[in-house]
Amino acid sequence: MTTIEPGTLVTGAITEEVNGGFMVELHEYKIRGFLPGSHLGVRHPSRENAECYMHKSLDFQVLNMDPR
Repeated sequence: MTTIEPGTLVTGAITEEVNGGFMVELHEYKIRGFLPGSHLGVRHPSRENAECYMHKSLDFQVLNMDPR
């Protein structure tokens, strides 16, 4: 199992919208992560706002990792 230390900067892409946020594919680690909707970086996340971020390469900072 791959583990990523909190604070690590990673590159990934938002792949789908789920309840409460988004799933992110972390490219170099080949694992999926959860991005809360409130962490997307827009004041009021909505379906329209999320569409402009879907499947684009973005930088993320890992806050914590649950090895499930």
